[in-house]
Amino acid sequence: MDTLNQVAGQLGIDQSFYYLLGLMFLLNFILSKVYLRPFQHLLHERKEKTALSQKGSQELGAKVDLEMEKYREKMRALNQEVSKLRLAALEVAKKEESVIVAGAGDKAKSMIQNAQKELTQERKAVSDSIAGDLTQIAAQIATKVLGRPCQN
Repeated sequence: MDTLNQVAGQLGIDQSFYYLLGLMFLLNFILSKVYLRPFQHLLHERKEKTALSQKGSQELGAKVDLEMEKYREKMRALNQEVSKLRLAALEVAKKEESVIVAGAGDKAKSMIQNAQKELTQERKAVSDSIAGDLTQIAAQIATKVLGRPCQN
């Protein structure tokens, strides 16, 4: 113990050192009970709440993903239904088009046949009228060529 006192004397440590050391331990004990442990407890609670929030957000994210997949599936089904309706409407339109085109074709054929009949009748009428005139013209040509009147 003498050597310890000599070392303490050389370092300039006196009796107040022990009081200060005891006070430091007491202050450490009080501060750890009053301040450090509650602060550590708060940090631990905060960490747990953060973990719970992360877990909750992951669950919510999973629910959102599930709902998005349901939404996408509904959209696919609606798109397929719309495609079917569009194809059905297209088929109906094609049928109506073919009916209209066929009707127009029949009407055009009848109009062409009527026009051809009229042309044939006009051609016959013109041919008949020219036939009578042709005889007279031929007689006149023959008269002029022969120089005498022709007899029919």
